Amino acid sequence: MVGTFLDKVGGWFDRRFLVAYWSPVFVGLAVVGGLVILTLGPAVVFDWWSKLNGEEQIVLGVGSLLVITLFAYVLDALTTPLIRLYEGYWSWKRLAHLAARWQKTRRARLINSSHSSYFPRNSGLLKPTQLGNVLVSAEEYPYQLYRLDAVVWWPRLVSLLPETFRTQLDTALTPMVALLNLSMLFTFIAFGGGSILLLTRYWWLGVFAFIGGFALARACYVAACNQALDYGQLVRVAFDFYRHNILKQMHITVPNNLVEERLLWDALNAMVYDYTMPWEAEVATKTSRLAHPFYYDTHQMSTTPTQLQEMAPKRPNVKKEA
Repeated sequence: MVGTFLDKVGGWFDRRFLVAYWSPVFVGLAVVGGLVILTLGPAVVFDWWSKLNGEEQIVLGVGSLLVITLFAYVLDALTTPLIRLYEGYWSWKRLAHLAARWQKTRRARLINSSHSSYFPRNSGLLKPTQLGNVLVSAEEYPYQLYRLDAVVWWPRLVSLLPETFRTQLDTALTPMVALLNLSMLFTFIAFGGGSILLLTRYWWLGVFAFIGGFALARACYVAACNQALDYGQLVRVAFDFYRHNILKQMHITVPNNLVEERLLWDALNAMVYDYTMPWEAEVATKTSRLAHPFYYDTHQMSTTPTQLQEMAPKRPNVKKEA
């Protein structure tokens, strides 16, 4: 869901790119540069810089900006796998299982508190990470209320949202992505920079890089989870207010009560999952649960139910052995 929305609002060099990608890379490289200066000595670095002429300083400055921009675009391309990593979609099943058990313990302790929106109500949806549970809780909401699968229908809904609401979503989502990018960069700095410095005579700086890097990475991750709560609330509001836009765009009559609407979304989910049209399911079962049967795009059938039954593939009769 997050990746889908970012694709809709993305631009080559817009505010989202500057905040979510360019700025974290700039901060990360600035931290690396600071560690290099501390290692070599500020006096040595300043002396080297002062010996460069004006053109060399300009070339070095412009080159640094280009490198930052290049890495920012790489980070942009890695948004979806990065978010899925922080959500807990891990290939190491044993670690994922242990982390999910810990999240289940936290859920049991906090479910009746103000932190209940951190977790889905269905324990089968629990993810190994706090961020994953915050986001899946928002995805669970429309299904619990309307039987609407958020993962399937969110890409359709995003393109139909008013521009003002999409701006609100972008405002909530961009800081979350920026904080996750910072968390990842600080983790790399802690591992890479700390390991390298530990092998030098500046081992104390390596210890500082380890502790400081992991502390900053953790702080950014917790802040991203809190920001994800705001994004999740807007996702809930989007389905509450604008889900009928999907039906209108598909030329489907909007039910006048929630019972009929839940049955309709069940039928639509089956259509997307199994490519089973609701009228075909009704013919096969000889039942119709909907007061206003759904006939995609026309609201009526050009073919009678009897004709549809005749066109349906025949199942071979299999005789049971005695």
